[in-house]
Amino acid sequence: MFAETYTAQQALEMQLINRVCEPGKALEVTLEQAQRAAKKPPVAMALLRSALNIGADSVDQAIATEINFQSLLQSTEDFGEAAAAFLEKRPPSFKGR
Repeated sequence: MFAETYTAQQALEMQLINRVCEPGKALEVTLEQAQRAAKKPPVAMALLRSALNIGADSVDQAIATEINFQSLLQSTEDFGEAAAAFLEKRPPSFKGR
Protein backbone atom coordinates (compact mmCIF):
# COMPACT_ATOMS: atom_id res chain seq x y z
CA MET A 1 0.00 0.00 0.00
CA PHE A 2 2.81 2.42 0.82
CA ALA A 3 5.38 0.92 -1.59
CA GLU A 4 7.71 0.22 1.30
CA THR A 5 10.61 -2.18 1.01
CA TYR A 6 11.14 -4.92 3.60
CA THR A 7 13.97 -7.30 4.31
CA ALA A 8 13.28 -11.01 4.06
CA GLN A 9 13.40 -11.24 7.86
CA GLN A 10 10.85 -8.42 8.24
CA ALA A 11 8.55 -10.05 5.68
CA LEU A 12 8.85 -13.34 7.58
CA GLU A 13 8.03 -11.65 10.90
CA MET A 14 4.99 -9.95 9.34
CA GLN A 15 3.91 -13.32 7.91
CA LEU A 16 3.97 -11.98 4.37
CA ILE A 17 6.14 -15.00 3.54
CA ASN A 18 6.54 -18.34 5.28
CA ARG A 19 10.16 -19.16 4.51
CA VAL A 20 13.49 -17.55 3.71
CA CYS A 21 16.08 -19.45 1.70
CA GLU A 22 19.68 -18.89 0.78
CA PRO A 23 20.41 -16.64 -2.22
CA GLY A 24 20.22 -18.61 -5.47
CA LYS A 25 18.19 -21.43 -3.89
CA ALA A 26 14.67 -20.08 -4.44
CA LEU A 27 13.90 -22.29 -7.44
CA GLU A 28 15.23 -25.41 -5.70
CA VAL A 29 13.21 -24.69 -2.54
CA THR A 30 10.11 -23.89 -4.59
CA LEU A 31 10.36 -27.16 -6.50
CA GLU A 32 10.76 -29.08 -3.24
CA GLN A 33 7.62 -27.41 -1.88
CA ALA A 34 5.74 -28.15 -5.12
CA GLN A 35 6.72 -31.82 -4.88
CA ARG A 36 5.43 -31.94 -1.29
CA ALA A 37 2.15 -30.31 -2.35
CA ALA A 38 1.77 -32.74 -5.27
CA LYS A 39 1.68 -35.65 -2.79
CA LYS A 40 -1.35 -34.18 -1.01
CA PRO A 41 -4.91 -35.17 -1.95
CA PRO A 42 -5.75 -33.13 -5.08
CA VAL A 43 -9.43 -32.54 -4.29
CA ALA A 44 -8.63 -31.35 -0.78
CA MET A 45 -5.93 -29.03 -2.08
CA ALA A 46 -8.31 -27.57 -4.68
CA LEU A 47 -10.94 -26.91 -2.01
CA LEU A 48 -8.31 -25.37 0.25
CA ARG A 49 -7.32 -22.94 -2.51
CA SER A 50 -10.99 -22.20 -3.09
CA ALA A 51 -11.58 -21.54 0.61
CA LEU A 52 -8.62 -19.16 0.72
CA ASN A 53 -9.92 -17.33 -2.35
CA ILE A 54 -13.42 -17.06 -0.90
CA GLY A 55 -12.05 -15.63 2.31
CA ALA A 56 -14.17 -15.11 5.36
CA ASP A 57 -15.86 -11.89 6.37
CA SER A 58 -16.94 -13.53 9.61
CA VAL A 59 -16.33 -16.57 11.74
CA ASP A 60 -19.76 -17.86 10.74
CA GLN A 61 -18.83 -17.67 7.04
CA ALA A 62 -15.54 -19.48 7.67
CA ILE A 63 -17.33 -22.23 9.60
CA ALA A 64 -19.97 -22.59 6.88
CA THR A 65 -17.26 -22.96 4.22
CA GLU A 66 -15.48 -25.56 6.34
CA ILE A 67 -18.67 -27.54 6.90
CA ASN A 68 -19.57 -27.49 3.21
CA PHE A 69 -16.11 -28.50 2.06
CA GLN A 70 -15.69 -31.22 4.70
CA SER A 71 -18.94 -32.86 3.65
CA LEU A 72 -17.72 -32.89 0.04
CA LEU A 73 -14.32 -34.29 0.98
CA GLN A 74 -15.75 -37.09 3.11
CA SER A 75 -17.44 -38.51 0.02
CA THR A 76 -14.21 -38.79 -2.00
CA GLU A 77 -12.16 -41.91 -2.64
CA ASP A 78 -9.14 -40.03 -1.37
CA PHE A 79 -10.80 -39.62 2.04
CA GLY A 80 -11.23 -43.39 2.29
CA GLU A 81 -7.65 -43.90 1.12
CA ALA A 82 -6.35 -41.49 3.77
CA ALA A 83 -8.24 -43.31 6.52
CA ALA A 84 -7.10 -46.73 5.31
CA ALA A 85 -3.48 -45.61 4.99
CA PHE A 86 -3.59 -44.19 8.50
CA LEU A 87 -4.97 -47.41 9.96
CA GLU A 88 -2.53 -49.53 7.97
CA LYS A 89 0.39 -47.23 8.89
CA ARG A 90 1.42 -46.70 5.28
CA PRO A 91 1.73 -43.67 3.01
CA PRO A 92 -1.50 -42.84 1.17
CA SER A 93 -1.83 -43.09 -2.59
CA PHE A 94 -4.22 -40.32 -3.68
CA LYS A 95 -6.04 -40.48 -7.02
CA GLY A 96 -7.86 -37.15 -7.04
CA ARG A 97 -11.27 -38.77 -6.80
